[in-house]
Amino acid sequence: MLQPVRVFAVTAIGRAAGWLDSVHLPEPRALLARYPHELSGGQCQRVLIGLAFASKPALVIADEPTSALDVVTQAHIMRTLAEEQRAYGTAVLLITHDLRLAAHVCDDVAVMYAGDVVERGRAGDVLRRPRHPYTRSLRDAEPPLDGPLRELPPISEFMPGLRAMAELPGCRFAARCPTRDPACATRPPLIEPAPGHFVLCVSACLQDGEERPPAPRVGRHAPPLAGAVPILEFDRVSLTYARPRGLLGARPAPVHAVRPSSFKVFAGETLGIVGESGSGKSSIARLALGLERPTSGRIALDGQAAPDRRAGVQIVFQDPQSALNPRRRVLRLVTQPMEAPAHAAAPAARLARALELLRETGLPQDCLERFPGQLSGGQRQRVNIGRALCVTPRLLVADEIVSGLDVSVQSQILNLLARLTGSHGLALLFISHDLSVIRYLCARVLVMYRGEIVESGPTEELFAHPRHPYTRTLLAAVPPDDPDRAWPPPLDVLDDGRDGPDGADGPSPPALGDGAVAAAGGRPA
Repeated sequence: MLQPVRVFAVTAIGRAAGWLDSVHLPEPRALLARYPHELSGGQCQRVLIGLAFASKPALVIADEPTSALDVVTQAHIMRTLAEEQRAYGTAVLLITHDLRLAAHVCDDVAVMYAGDVVERGRAGDVLRRPRHPYTRSLRDAEPPLDGPLRELPPISEFMPGLRAMAELPGCRFAARCPTRDPACATRPPLIEPAPGHFVLCVSACLQDGEERPPAPRVGRHAPPLAGAVPILEFDRVSLTYARPRGLLGARPAPVHAVRPSSFKVFAGETLGIVGESGSGKSSIARLALGLERPTSGRIALDGQAAPDRRAGVQIVFQDPQSALNPRRRVLRLVTQPMEAPAHAAAPAARLARALELLRETGLPQDCLERFPGQLSGGQRQRVNIGRALCVTPRLLVADEIVSGLDVSVQSQILNLLARLTGSHGLALLFISHDLSVIRYLCARVLVMYRGEIVESGPTEELFAHPRHPYTRTLLAAVPPDDPDRAWPPPLDVLDDGRDGPDGADGPSPPALGDGAVAAAGGRPA
């Protein structure tokens, strides 16, 4: 007869395995013995969803549950969240900066700015016809996935800090509002311009937001001249990791991080790389930076065999907070490359270069004496970019640098990169799982799956007429610009060409359902 403690343990393991099975994790009992670092990002997120619903709560708060995930995993996670929400009758509060996602999975949406709910109502109504100037600015700052390509209008200035909020007598968005009125100097009233649609604004600033303002198409890199030498060239480059032998001496199959791949990047060109987590995108970046040696093939910089140390290559890291030394001021951070013997300079020269970099990246001069902890996320990322440009590189590698930023700050960073590639003539290798960002910034794109480039070509042509099944899967997994189009796609579309352990199966729920509310808004820039 089992002792009570052992009975409890067996019961707990069975219940835990049941929770993991409910969120479509494979081999749930075996998964219980694994550590979080042994799981993919999508698997870890499903474990959290299972934990959240395990006690059958009345409310689940999902704070940016998919911001760091690729589009296919995002669709699976939102499907799983919807299934659990309906199974338990739970209300869900989804906090996100992805307006398209909120429009497709939520019943109602509340847009927040500086502590105020500035607009709320049915998700489709608010995001299809935004009335508040801030909601319109957020919508217009999001790159479109299809249709005419338009310039992204950034939101000027910055969100007020906590101390400044308390001292603002009127509308907190007035200083950044393109349609501000003298009446904004007083506290705005809560207006109901349409049934169930509420806006915290003076009537003079309200507009029917159905039509987006026209803007010129973003300039793209011209095709390279005949005989032009590429800045970066991969010629049948591969990267393979050997696994250690097991207890009985058997060696598992090697890991093919990058299968033989070939591509070129020319001066002034932005080449995008897309794919799911684990597809080999970051391995390509490490090879380009010289942090990994290729198993086979040839890497060339400016037509010459690339040495182990890449003097003309710089990287912009994904997380600016962890990439910047918190004990250094901005002056020393942006000029850090000038501490190397090859680029050593006097203090006066470093100060002059720092001021020049601040102008180029759109940072105010008073940032020089600040520490990273005194800057917003968008400002830290600009410092990160400035440091990479201090000693002007030939090639700039940007690995998921806007995935954690809200759309208003994201638009500023994208416009900055587009301007810098044109003015400096540098080549940009841009890695992202956000296809709308890739479309906005990149002239060409590589699609990677399991370490292999499965499709490549001009961005507009590839997005309009994808040929590989996996490319079609990626495009289908992105929430459409039109809130009336169905999303997520059917599972047979999501799983097309996808048989890894992070897949999911089950019925296809259209949205989070009753009780799901989104809170959307921006972070300080």
